Amino acid sequence: MRSNLAKLMLLVGALALGGCQDQISELNEQALASLDKGDFQSAEESLKEAIRIDPTNRTLRRNLVEVYLREEHWDDAIQLLKSTLQIAGLGSDLELRTLLAQTYVMAGDNVMGSALVREVLEEDPENEYLLYLDGLTATSPKRAIESLEKAIELNPDRKESYLALAKAQSYDGDTEAALATLDRIAEKFGESVEIPLHRVSLFLRENDFQRAQAELDRAKEKYGEVPLARLYQGYLAVADRRTEEALEIFESLDGEEGVTQEARLGQSLCHLIQGDPNAAIEISEQILEEDNSETVAMNLVGLGQLKRLQRFLAKQSLERSLENNPDQPTIQALVDQIGGK
Repeated sequence: MRSNLAKLMLLVGALALGGCQDQISELNEQALASLDKGDFQSAEESLKEAIRIDPTNRTLRRNLVEVYLREEHWDDAIQLLKSTLQIAGLGSDLELRTLLAQTYVMAGDNVMGSALVREVLEEDPENEYLLYLDGLTATSPKRAIESLEKAIELNPDRKESYLALAKAQSYDGDTEAALATLDRIAEKFGESVEIPLHRVSLFLRENDFQRAQAELDRAKEKYGEVPLARLYQGYLAVADRRTEEALEIFESLDGEEGVTQEARLGQSLCHLIQGDPNAAIEISEQILEEDNSETVAMNLVGLGQLKRLQRFLAKQSLERSLENNPDQPTIQALVDQIGGK
């Protein structure tokens, strides 16, 4: 009798579990359909309901991460991935750990991203995508170049690897190698907006304003209205001491995706050159409220305070900048000069 009762209870449990699995499967299918249509809110709601029923289901959690990534909700994706990796049996999941590293990079946290990339790369050293991420986040240009060249060998069709390689080569001081890489991109993938604008950025880094302007002039017909092209034109106007023109360009870019912060830094610099340190400091301090690691803004605040003869405050701002990025010999010399008086 007891044996029959136990069997009956198991049967009831199995039927109940089967019903839950059907509901979970249906919610997951609904979420995927919503995701395909771009209805992120519905996809998120369906997956959250499914996870409430089955909290440790890897597939459901991975799909919800995908929703967060599509929505660019980086913090939500990071927290969900971290909690998923804490589930028994999932802590060593290579795909989830790689995805967490990628999400940190997408969120702008290259420190955490790079550390995780190196960790998983040790387990999977021939993973082309991990090598690309390593090249993207490495603080050493030589390490970045090594990883990116290997990534390109493994997958010669990822355009982003070439662009990252050109950037790493420029940081390593090898402008000619960077220009050659950009030529490789044009030959393999065709001309696109990134290539001439990367060339402009290389010449700006070298303070070769004449070549930067010539390259930008050639690109103007196709790409002159691209926000980054206009930003570079503002930089060149500053270099030519046409600060009124530069300020007008930078102000027109305020709110443009991808260049807003640089444009506001440009505004601050123009005000400083024009002898208005109060406006320069106000803009830079607003930037620091949003991003307290922005070194250029710290320097502009310090220079503005110097113009206001507030040496103690200037030194504080510049020293904070050096803590954030010690490789600034000009700023270090200025701090030493202030400290000696």
